[in-house]
Amino acid sequence: MKKIYTLLAMVLTVVITQAQVTFFDDFESYIPGQFLGVASSDWTTWNNLPGSAEDVTISNNQSFSGSNSIYFTSTASTGGPQDVVLPFGQAYNNGIFRISSMMYITTGKNAYFNLQANTTIGQVWALDFNAVNGVIIVSEGGTTATTGSYTPEEWFKWEIVANLTTNYWQLYVNDVLAGGFSNGANQLASLDLFPVQNSAYWVDDVAFSWEAFAAPALNANAAQIKYVGALTGIGYKPEAVVKNTGVLNITSFDVEISHDGNSYSQSITGISLAPGAKYAAPFDDEIFLAAGAQQVQLTVSNINGGDDDYTDDNVYNLNTMVAQMATGKRAVVEEGTGTWCQFCTRGMVLMARLQKTYGDFFIGIAVHNNDPMMNDVYNTGLALNAFPSGKVDRGPQISDTELGAGYLTRMILAPKANINVGAQYNESTRLLEVVVDAEFIEAVTGNYKLGFILVEDAVTGTGSGYNQVNFYSGANIDLDGYENLPNPVPASMMVYDHVARIIMPTFGGATGIIPNTVNAGETYGLNFSLTLPTTWDVDNVKLVGVLYAPNNRIDNAFKASLEDAIDIGWYDSGTTIVSTNKLPEPDAAIKIYPNPSTDVSYLTLDLKSAERVSVEIFTVDGKQVASRDYGVLSGASTLTLNTGDFEQGMYLVKITIGNSQKVEKLLVD
Repeated sequence: MKKIYTLLAMVLTVVITQAQVTFFDDFESYIPGQFLGVASSDWTTWNNLPGSAEDVTISNNQSFSGSNSIYFTSTASTGGPQDVVLPFGQAYNNGIFRISSMMYITTGKNAYFNLQANTTIGQVWALDFNAVNGVIIVSEGGTTATTGSYTPEEWFKWEIVANLTTNYWQLYVNDVLAGGFSNGANQLASLDLFPVQNSAYWVDDVAFSWEAFAAPALNANAAQIKYVGALTGIGYKPEAVVKNTGVLNITSFDVEISHDGNSYSQSITGISLAPGAKYAAPFDDEIFLAAGAQQVQLTVSNINGGDDDYTDDNVYNLNTMVAQMATGKRAVVEEGTGTWCQFCTRGMVLMARLQKTYGDFFIGIAVHNNDPMMNDVYNTGLALNAFPSGKVDRGPQISDTELGAGYLTRMILAPKANINVGAQYNESTRLLEVVVDAEFIEAVTGNYKLGFILVEDAVTGTGSGYNQVNFYSGANIDLDGYENLPNPVPASMMVYDHVARIIMPTFGGATGIIPNTVNAGETYGLNFSLTLPTTWDVDNVKLVGVLYAPNNRIDNAFKASLEDAIDIGWYDSGTTIVSTNKLPEPDAAIKIYPNPSTDVSYLTLDLKSAERVSVEIFTVDGKQVASRDYGVLSGASTLTLNTGDFEQGMYLVKITIGNSQKVEKLLVD
């Protein structure tokens, strides 16, 4: 490790444009085989455990300068265990910060690192750097900021130059500008080198520097293009974000978004944009992206009727590698969250941004843990051990910052079947009947299963259980307004989307519906029946049909609003699974006798008020064998349950009285 201070700055002026170098390490002062965190007081690990499995050893198998470097590799599905951190000594939030290194990536392997915004690591990821197959993707919160390219098995230099005063960041590859962007955190505190699964890369000549930069008097920063994704086949409606990074107020400006020879412009007038504030200008025009490397450009001009005092940040280039979306594919992102979770507002924002970007092609499900919105079956089945985190199409658990990339990876995989969801709904009884079917595109073998999930948007509640803990209150980060809300955010100010209400029949779907061998063109369906609690808003529910593959991953899915599902249409598939979602128990005396039953049993009710009564009988695996709607009853009633045609075994008798419900067990001999 070497530190170069002001006296040596003139030697390096060509490389670092007269900045004062604060750190440089070429690893030549260490002995091969030494742990870096043990040999150097400048490096540590994620959990501050130098010399542990998180640390990296000095390698002399490959290097750019001298003979030493550091080597990262992982085969674990969750990455690691190497997790090496270089603290910058403080959190920088102004001036120009540069960080760079040389990197060598094995063919077919990945390289990953992130930059942390806060001195306490694990709180705010300023950006993520992913490289594989010659493509570099720099992203923030799962959203691509810019891209670049490299040649596998050749040393290349990456450099991030961040003007933290104007919030204009740039990626250079081999000293050539790849793209510029703004950053929601706009702060830097450490480098984290962490090998994700299938990583194999060397790092050498790590350097960072900082220099002061005075804010211009008048400056409009083309800060960001939001809601433009990285898949073909979707009409993206962009939003142009302009930030005032000068000293004077901005009263007007023009914005133009251009792509592939087309341009769209707006004139923004009559505003008073204060220093540090942002203005978001949505565009109604749709942008369609072809597969491959694409650039969407934002230009801000005519600031207060003329030019501003710093023009380097008047253009923002969104460089992205667009993937060909597989026909009919919908990927499911299940994100674990909870009102008690201090970082989960970050996950909520990510889910909202993905939803707005990809629309109906994105199926987001917020699986709540240990709060009033928790569904026990779903929470237990997802089995997350960190929050916020999640799974994409039931893959391995990943952090919320990886969910966006994981979604894109799954959206390019051709599904085995197209999924559809139809419904019918009785407004009086709130009985929802759903049919989920899979039309197979190709022949398959194995245990494919169908399932149904109901989610609800715009969920609100009262009481402390709906207060959302908000670590990011007052933080220097763009978190869609959560940075401006208190900690905790009171229930009266919170609206929760994508809330997982019920999953049927089990976490992994229904077996025995789809045969082990299926031919292309065949369709298989399954019906689901449930009574919606009065606390669920039918106007905000979404119905999700799911096809689970034999390896228990989600092959494909489909999401529809209740209105759209009714338009699609309902039919009887021949098999119905009925929900055991628990409604409040009725305020009535209920008894079944005799129990066990032979040919007949009786259900007695003593109702305190007139209520609609229905009775359904199911096998223990959820298949309905009998049902009857008795209409409105009052007082004492005796209802006959004919069991003569039932096979021996245990049954569940579901008695629905108004908006209450009770399930009793009935043994048939």
